[in-house]
Amino acid sequence: MMSIFAAAVLMMVRMMMMVMTITGTSVLMKEERIGEKTELRAILRRYERDPRRDSTERVIFLKTHKTGSSTLGGIFSRWAARHGKRACCSKPHVQSEKNLKRKVRDGRKYDLFLNHFAMWHRKPKDMSEIISMLRGIVPNSARIVSNVREPITHFASFYNFFVRETRRESKGGTLYDFARTTKFKNPLASDFGIDTWNEALRLLETDLEDTTWVLQDQYVESLVALRRAFNWDMADVLFMKPTYSTRVQGSFRRYDGHIVKSTMSVDEMSPELLNEIQRSTDLDRAL
Repeated sequence: MMSIFAAAVLMMVRMMMMVMTITGTSVLMKEERIGEKTELRAILRRYERDPRRDSTERVIFLKTHKTGSSTLGGIFSRWAARHGKRACCSKPHVQSEKNLKRKVRDGRKYDLFLNHFAMWHRKPKDMSEIISMLRGIVPNSARIVSNVREPITHFASFYNFFVRETRRESKGGTLYDFARTTKFKNPLASDFGIDTWNEALRLLETDLEDTTWVLQDQYVESLVALRRAFNWDMADVLFMKPTYSTRVQGSFRRYDGHIVKSTMSVDEMSPELLNEIQRSTDLDRAL
C-alpha cells in the first residue's frame, strides 16, 4: 500500500500539473486575444485617415435631385459638425444665383456648400459662373462632389416625387403618360443645365473635370472610395437610410413617419414603358 506521504506527493504533483495546464491554456488564450486585437487594430487602421497624407478640409457638394443626395448631404453635415466646419447654407433649400453673388460680395467664407444650385432651364456656360462663385465662398482647393443615378430608375423616381407625390395620378398621368408626353427630359443632365452631348463633354472636361461622383446604385462602394480619396475616417461617412426597409402597401415609411411611394424597378416595367423612358433619358444614359 502507498504510504500517506507518497499519496500526498502524488496529489501535489497532479495539482501542479493541473495548475500548469490551466496556466498554459490561459496564456494561450491571452495570446490569441492579443493576436485578435492586433489584427482588429490593423483592420481598423485601414479605415482611419493616413497621418502621412493631407485630408480634404473643404467640400463643394453639388446636390442633384432624386439621386440619394439627401443622404450624402447628411453625411457632409455630420462631418462638418464633427470637425468644427462652417457649412452653407441652412436656408433656402435651393441657392439662387442672387444669393451666391451676395455671399461673394459680402466676402463670406465657408468650409462646406451643400445645397441644390438651381441649374434647371439654364445653360452650361452658366455652370462656369456658378462654380466660380462657389469657389469664392468655399476657397482653398475645395473638392467638388456630386451624385448620379442609373437613368431609368432615376426618371421613375423623379416622376414619383415631382408628379405623383405632388399631384393626383389621374391629373399628372401614369408614369407611361409622363414619359410619353413630358417636355422635361433628361432630368439628371438638366440639373447641370446640359442640353446636348457636346455641352456635356465640355462641362466634364472643364468645370467638373476633378469632380468626385457618388453613384446611387453603388452607394457604399462610392463612399469607401470617397473616404480614401479624401483621407477621412470611416466615421465621417457613416449614414442612415432615409427610408426603412419595411413596405407599407407598396410604399416605404421614411424615418420621420412619412409614407413615400416606392419607385418601380426596371424589371417591373413593360417593354413599352421602358422604351418611352429610354427615349426621355438618352442624354442621361450617355452621361
